[in-house]
Amino acid sequence: MAPKLVTFLVIFIANAAICIFWWFFLLLALNGFREAEAFWGIAAYCGWALVVTIVTSGLGALLVHLLMKRWGFGPLSSSLIAVPVFVVIGGAINFFGIIVGAIVADAVRSGS
Repeated sequence: MAPKLVTFLVIFIANAAICIFWWFFLLLALNGFREAEAFWGIAAYCGWALVVTIVTSGLGALLVHLLMKRWGFGPLSSSLIAVPVFVVIGGAINFFGIIVGAIVADAVRSGS
C-alpha cells in the first residue's frame, strides 16, 4: 500500500508543478482576450489539468501494483518505473490543455 500511495503523491505533485508551468504559457496565449473571455479558457484548463493529474496519478499507482504483483518487481523499482512514465504522459497531455483553453476562450469571444 505504501509504495502505491507514495507513487500517487509523487506523480500528483510533479504533475501539479507541470500544470503551473503550462498555465503561464496559457496566460501568454490568452494575451489580448478580455478577462471575461479568458476566464472560461483558464477554467477549462484548470478542470482539464485537475482531471489529468488525478487520472495519471491513479494509473501510476495501478502500474506499481501490476509491476509488483504480476511481474515480481520490488516496490522501489516499480515506483522508479511508474513515476517518470506518468509524469511525462501527464505533462504531454496537459500541454494540449493549453490548446483546449485557448479554443474555449476563442469560442466565448466568438459567441459574444
